[in-house]
Amino acid sequence: MTDRSDDILAERARLLARPLVPPRAAEAVIEVIGFRLAGEHYALDADVVREVLPFTDFTPVPGVPAHVIGVTNLRGEILVVFDLRILFGLPGRGLTDRTRLIVCGAAAPEFGIVADATQEVSALPLSSLLAEATLLGAERQPCVRGITRDAVIVLDGAALLRDRRLFVEGTATPSEGEA
Repeated sequence: MTDRSDDILAERARLLARPLVPPRAAEAVIEVIGFRLAGEHYALDADVVREVLPFTDFTPVPGVPAHVIGVTNLRGEILVVFDLRILFGLPGRGLTDRTRLIVCGAAAPEFGIVADATQEVSALPLSSLLAEATLLGAERQPCVRGITRDAVIVLDGAALLRDRRLFVEGTATPSEGEA
């Protein structure tokens, strides 16, 4: 019986002495906030989103580009609000009780964008991005990171913060790291 016990212990020792299989490298993932514009699904890097609020009140500003809805008061600060539908050449549908304001900025609120509706924050593996923005038209290309299999257009938050079309003279300063 001791020979059998020795054999079992030797086998266990051999199995425990095997080299470990290296763990698979963690897949690169970004957190995104989903939202809808003109019937299309979008996602935006959560790290550039400061907050999401119901969009209820704004003041139109004369003489600004059409994609500038106006300004709103965000806790005593004036925030410029943009409509990406107009900027991206999508059909507008007006404001509803489901319209949300997505407040964007690097370290502080820089501007807001309206969304027809927002969805949850989710983790998106970067490997799930299938295509560049070449099929989406020139208006969206600078801001798009890619498209997922289920047709979610993933916007590049850093590119959105640098997009000169989202600056109104005298109201915004470039994000950190921009020359």
